[in-house]
Amino acid sequence: HRDLHSFPTRRTSDLVNSYILENPSEKVSLQDWADFFHISSKTFNRLVVKETGVTFQQWKNQLLVVNAIELMSKDKNIGWIASELGYGSTSAFSAMFRREIGLSPQEYRKQVLGRC
Repeated sequence: HRDLHSFPTRRTSDLVNSYILENPSEKVSLQDWADFFHISSKTFNRLVVKETGVTFQQWKNQLLVVNAIELMSKDKNIGWIASELGYGSTSAFSAMFRREIGLSPQEYRKQVLGRC
């Protein structure tokens, strides 16, 4: 895994975005990122909102959904995708996906991607 300190200087959200997309199963929390940038978690979350328009957790979930959709389009199993994205269970992943998209992963795969 890449060391967090190896990032070049860019917008905070760009750094975090790259890391999450490259390491989707790693559980790097809001507090971990705040510690990395030597700021409070509240300040880090405000910075994320300023740069992205959403909170850290909403933004992280959106990145994971984008990653999941890409994997679904490659016909990967929903359980495998959940595990690959760091979820301990398919149901936890499905609940997050439904909150973000309004459909379960299975419904999304069938209705949007046209696959069973």
